[in-house]
Amino acid sequence: MTQSTSNITILINIITAPSAAFQSLKEQPKIFFPLLLIIFFSVVMLATYYATVDYAWMVDQMVAAQGENASEAEREQMRDAMSAMPPFVMGIISVVGAAIGIPIILVLFTAYLLLMNKLLVSQSQNFPSWLALVCWASIPGIFASIASLVNILLAHNGQLAIESLNPLTFNSLLFQLDSTDPLSGPLNSLDLTYVWSTVLLVLGYSHWTGRNLVQSALIVLAPVLLIYGVWIAFALN
Repeated sequence: MTQSTSNITILINIITAPSAAFQSLKEQPKIFFPLLLIIFFSVVMLATYYATVDYAWMVDQMVAAQGENASEAEREQMRDAMSAMPPFVMGIISVVGAAIGIPIILVLFTAYLLLMNKLLVSQSQNFPSWLALVCWASIPGIFASIASLVNILLAHNGQLAIESLNPLTFNSLLFQLDSTDPLSGPLNSLDLTYVWSTVLLVLGYSHWTGRNLVQSALIVLAPVLLIYGVWIAFALN
């Protein structure tokens, strides 16, 4: 079986038969294909957004959101500062940020799972194995990027706020809070594909360690609950 065929098989299995994918990854971890796939779709989505957005409109929206309690003079200063940066520069910054930030987040979560596994389980997979599991479990995120890309291409005159890019977020689907609401940030960062990825991680952790689903869920969800708990607490403060 060739490398490309093996990657495609795991890609299909992670969506349709996760247990088969987990077993394959336990025997032979594969990291770069899913990682590059996730980064590619994120980069394409962000590049398309900044290439098509009505930049003057976006600046006005950002000034309105960030300068809600500012004077008119302060708003003008904010508008001038934001307008001074061309859209392609903001696009490059966002693309580079995604290309660097995504691997960092995945590596940090991998380090957490590796540590927990060493503390709780006598036999441990190594770091590359856990990183492969985390990367493959994050594959559903490409569907969020694709949905966002479609949303961008359908936007009227490029007037689409960046917090509204992903139509699969809990905020877009259920709450529809505007950017001034303190809970809009957490709700815009959570979407259906993130739930899917989390379920895959729970199943994968359980499959690899032999722990039951409740224990696996508690371990996988602990940092997520902590981060969002602190975020919501600060937002509501």
